[in-house]
Amino acid sequence: MAEVVESPINDPQSPPEASEAQALIQDLVRRLGERHGQDYIASLALLVNPMDPKLDRADVCTVEMYKEALKLSDPPRGKLLRHMFGAKPT
Repeated sequence: MAEVVESPINDPQSPPEASEAQALIQDLVRRLGERHGQDYIASLALLVNPMDPKLDRADVCTVEMYKEALKLSDPPRGKLLRHMFGAKPT
């Protein structure tokens, strides 16, 4: 998690355009699905509305998601992390 926090300090990024953010997220989900299977992808769907009081956060492991994001090269890595942390809850 330290790398996730340090990433914007070491390489600040402006927010990506909506279409670029969507493409980055789709690529991340595809890579995670290949590595961990569709059950893992289904668990990520719980993050669509992270403020939902009915959400059992114990059902979702985001550590793998951030590890996979950190494997990208820059600028996609920085833009993806900026989007992930800057996204407003629905």
